[in-house]
Amino acid sequence: MEPLKRLQSWLRENDGAGVIITNRKNIYYYSGFRGSNGLLAIDAEGRYELLTDFRYLTQAAVQAPDWPIRQSTLNLFTTLADFQGSKGGKWFFEGQFISFSDSQKLPKLDGRTYESCDLEPLRQIKSEEEIGKIRQAANIADKAFSELLGWIRPGVTEREVALFLDFAMMKSGAEKTSFATIVGSGPNGALPHAVPGERALTEGDLVVIDFGAVYDGYCSDETRTLAIGKATEEQKRIYQIVLKAQLAGLEAICPGVSNLAVDRASRDIITEAGYGDRFGHGLGHGVGIEIHEDPRFSPQAAETFLKEQMVMTVEPGIYLPEWGGIRIEDLVVVRSGGCEILSTTTKDLLEIC
Repeated sequence: MEPLKRLQSWLRENDGAGVIITNRKNIYYYSGFRGSNGLLAIDAEGRYELLTDFRYLTQAAVQAPDWPIRQSTLNLFTTLADFQGSKGGKWFFEGQFISFSDSQKLPKLDGRTYESCDLEPLRQIKSEEEIGKIRQAANIADKAFSELLGWIRPGVTEREVALFLDFAMMKSGAEKTSFATIVGSGPNGALPHAVPGERALTEGDLVVIDFGAVYDGYCSDETRTLAIGKATEEQKRIYQIVLKAQLAGLEAICPGVSNLAVDRASRDIITEAGYGDRFGHGLGHGVGIEIHEDPRFSPQAAETFLKEQMVMTVEPGIYLPEWGGIRIEDLVVVRSGGCEILSTTTKDLLEIC
């Protein structure tokens, strides 16, 4: 119940009478409930309830055993009025995750106001239990990639690679993939979010593979780049630039360090090598119950300072049109002495012959 206690402290600090949670990710985060119809009502005095309809009562009792469950009758917002009673004050709601129509149904009462809020910052620091789930998701992805290395060969298509990896992750315990697996071979590797197609892996290609697994609601994220056949000297040289940049980013991570400083540590190496304009995305992002969470390692991000038990990616890349791309990504936990790397697959440039 640690997240719930933190949320109730946040309510008191912000003079809130209560908060209404409609984002399904946050409903899961605070209660464990995964049904498609429900909301959480929490007040600053310590009361909290899960509101859902008849279809999900049994599921809610299993997934959210610590939560009182209130069955909705006409609709969730009518039932919400029963929870709120005659309490006035300022109630927060997730403006990004409620339609305008539904926002008009929030129960009205003299002396009660509503204010939009963003609860994602409260998820930035992970508990050790959460980190354990992310670690297991990363282990599943690493195991699947190891299986892929024993199967992948010239002639298979990008789509076949993605399907093999997806199936291997599911077979190893993933409930689903963290995102649509990215496979970009040859010139397609210059597309940071390449969609796997029917292009066959060909001798001389570099292949960028970005993948992740979900375990008990928590995501992993990892990228490796392979060579099909013997890598050329140019491929090796550029690969080493990206690897040096990635290692510099990892080395910079420590509690109290600015997210902008971590991005610079990696980006400066690529820029000094003459490829600054070919690294156009952020160095990394938070990971948890969503694949992209705050904070971000990016020159465009608002400055923030790292704290212990944040979980982040470090993923520099160089992308050259018609030539291809290279990206290396690890998933890490911010620790007192630096960072714990959750991705265990080798970062040597592997040659698939």
